[in-house]
Amino acid sequence: MANDIADRLAIREIVENWVLWRDARRWDRFRTLWHPEGEMWATWFQGSYEEFIAVSQQGYDRGVRIHHMLGGIRHLIWDTGRGFGPKEREWLAAAGLIGSIAITIVLWLFIMLTMGIA
Repeated sequence: MANDIADRLAIREIVENWVLWRDARRWDRFRTLWHPEGEMWATWFQGSYEEFIAVSQQGYDRGVRIHHMLGGIRHLIWDTGRGFGPKEREWLAAAGLIGSIAITIVLWLFIMLTMGIA
């Protein structure tokens, strides 16, 4: 039983630090969470943890944080006890996707206009 609790706490610590250190861009600390041969498999990426860190850094450098922000709004709605019905979930998913695309376009237009590219 004690080992089970210790294992659960260790896993929880890794998961919590994974989110914190990645979103805080603490790549030095984030690397400590991976096994030397660790791989990342997600819907948008498959590869070594070093490659995952590299594409994550590139994304942050380009301002790719919008989708996670909008996903956070969805979770905030869920925290109020709303949005769990099938149609509501579908609407929230679509709104997040459409919002991500719209905000990305506006952001790129703003950047292009302020840099004199457009």
